[in-house]
Amino acid sequence: SADTFKPSKTMHLPGGDFFVIDGYGSDYIHRYDTAGNYLYSFGGDLGEGEAQLQHWGPNGGAIDFTNPDDLTIILALSDQQKLKRFTLEGEYLETIPMPGSNPRDIVFHEDKIFIPHLGDDWPDDRTSPGIITVHNRHTFELLETLGGRSVSPQTLDSSGGHYRHEDHVFLHPHG
Repeated sequence: SADTFKPSKTMHLPGGDFFVIDGYGSDYIHRYDTAGNYLYSFGGDLGEGEAQLQHWGPNGGAIDFTNPDDLTIILALSDQQKLKRFTLEGEYLETIPMPGSNPRDIVFHEDKIFIPHLGDDWPDDRTSPGIITVHNRHTFELLETLGGRSVSPQTLDSSGGHYRHEDHVFLHPHG
């Protein structure tokens, strides 16, 4: 129904199949064929543990075409402050933490991933202007923070550091 299904993005495969991210609804990822026929869903309350996607989770994402024989989906879990990778069939692969951030989408460019964050230090400061982080496409290593202060992955992982803005360069970037 319109009360529970509120999509935030679509992701497309070369053959015409596509995924719909239900990022403002029930947090499922739905796959359809090229004719628009429903095939299957994952996320939401399906599966166990990290395979599930909590409410206000998947806002955006992208299909990673780096290895054409092993495509994966990377989801930006905005209010959860992390990314998650899945197979196209919805099998959970890994979580990439992004403490203090609010990743809204995934944009691939050459060997990098650009991630707009609605606001830094989220959800503690919901008025912060946001940043864009640049990561290595293969390792997710943080390379640069546009509109903010770069923080090393070691700092984020070991001491609970957070992404921060320096100047009000961006106002809640989404994609």
